Amino acid sequence: MRPILLQGPEHAITQIKYNRDGDLLFTVAKDPVVNVWYSVNGERLGTYNGHTGAVWCMDVDWDMRHVLFGSADNSCRLFDCETGKQLALLETNSAVRTCGFEFGGHENGELNQYSAKSGEIVNTIKEHSKQINDIQSSRNMTMFITASKDCTAKLFDTTTLEHQKSFRTEIPVNSAALSPIYDQVVLGGGQEAMDVTTTSTRIGKFEARFFHI
Repeated sequence: MRPILLQGPEHAITQIKYNRDGDLLFTVAKDPVVNVWYSVNGERLGTYNGHTGAVWCMDVDWDMRHVLFGSADNSCRLFDCETGKQLALLETNSAVRTCGFEFGGHENGELNQYSAKSGEIVNTIKEHSKQINDIQSSRNMTMFITASKDCTAKLFDTTTLEHQKSFRTEIPVNSAALSPIYDQVVLGGGQEAMDVTTTSTRIGKFEARFFHI
């Protein structure tokens, strides 16, 4: 399989997510610009503009009508997915690090599974050695993948939390997503600005990488 490199993000990627059909890929990073790409060839389709700080998280709805972003500028912004028009602004008292979750990841690498009815913790595991940065489910909800500062992404069974597979890199993994149409995962990572000695995208490692499951 020919690797695809998304040329665009100038800062560390914080989250990557496919739409339901798998033809589009959204990336957010430690800057205000949100990018959307064609997943088949890595061509950039467009951007969503409005945030003034790093964008930490995002979510796209089931029918691709709306897309939601959470940012370090203390706001959530809702956009029309097709036109890129901002539809709503929710101001918060602190930076928005996640737009929603079924599982909880912690700084010590611990992973909690919550009951949808009661909100109580029903299962806990610890497979990562450092902070979990992102958790995303597969299209059929049978698997999910975690991204961690320990330079790995790990695939789990949704029901049992059994560890299925690990994907390793040489840099912290900020986000990981499962393709809804291919047996692939994509990882987004990057170094802190203080650790980067050049603005080169490849050397600075502000990139997305694809792996076969």
